[in-house]
Amino acid sequence: MKTKFTIISLLLFCNLVLCQSQTVLLYTPKGKQVYASIKAEMSSNDIKTITDKFRANFPSATVLSDASSTYNCHSYAWNMTEGGPICWLEKDPDLHWYWDDGSYETTTEVNAEKIFYYNGDHSAIKSSVPGMYESKWGSAPLMRHSPGYGPDEYNMQYRRYYKKSLAIISGPSLMSVGSSSTFTVTNTPV
Repeated sequence: MKTKFTIISLLLFCNLVLCQSQTVLLYTPKGKQVYASIKAEMSSNDIKTITDKFRANFPSATVLSDASSTYNCHSYAWNMTEGGPICWLEKDPDLHWYWDDGSYETTTEVNAEKIFYYNGDHSAIKSSVPGMYESKWGSAPLMRHSPGYGPDEYNMQYRRYYKKSLAIISGPSLMSVGSSSTFTVTNTPV
């Protein structure tokens, strides 16, 4: 009987932990490889329960999309809004490549496209609604919220702002008719 219990336990472990996700490769705009996971969706009952809970507990935020365990804040902000696949992107080990490889550069809040809550493991984008951000709250809903409004564990007062790096074209400033010149383009996406 103990053997049967052990085999069933191992099968459940595989189904719940190991088999629930698979690795997917993402790429920063500059082409740096980043690892993420494809995860299974939770039940429709769980989706409704979690969405209703967050709607009630955060009345000053707007639910943009129901709860989902298939993607998180980092994937939404850095990957999905740029046309990437639905997946779960952890902060460690690879999120930093989006700015460390030069794909994004630090900027001011006014010019920000992406926001990283560095003391709370959270990411957001600037909303088209002035003064608001949009972010996925873990497996909870995708929310529109003010910059400092959200779950306490995100420590939302600690933010860094990023914008996509622009290509730089360098070469002569003047050219004469019939001449040729060489220009260099740097900081371009792959």
